[in-house]
Amino acid sequence: MRYGHYHGITIPNHLTPIKGNTIIDTWTTILNSAGESYGELKSHIDNFIDEKLNNFSDGQLEYYNGTVQRELASLPTVTLTFYKGVSLDLDLTSLFQQIEEEYFCLAVMMTPEINLNIIGTTAFQMYNIGFDLEDETIYFEKISCDLFY
Repeated sequence: MRYGHYHGITIPNHLTPIKGNTIIDTWTTILNSAGESYGELKSHIDNFIDEKLNNFSDGQLEYYNGTVQRELASLPTVTLTFYKGVSLDLDLTSLFQQIEEEYFCLAVMMTPEINLNIIGTTAFQMYNIGFDLEDETIYFEKISCDLFY
């Protein structure tokens, strides 16, 4: 399973459908992506950022100087499309986490040495999730947390 091929110099808003080799895990925080898919996504994010931000790595996560909302306000939404056409939109808060006032990280990590994607809570934090085991289908319903306040 992989996200698919990207075209152009910016991140496309729809990626190749996902079927199999994916876990939706409430114990995992960030999106863990299989190697080739991670490399392509990271490359396109770097092209979008266009080296205007200093970045550094701790060996697992990529960090950038600045604030997510200021530096990446025009980043397009990335959509993961699953088998049977179900979609999960990844916006700025799904793809990045502000760590401290002066830097943020890409909330996507490469899954080491296995062809497996793990979708953590950062990616589906604004969704209700439903599973139909007989039909082998997953459903995502976007919710507004404003309703809870």
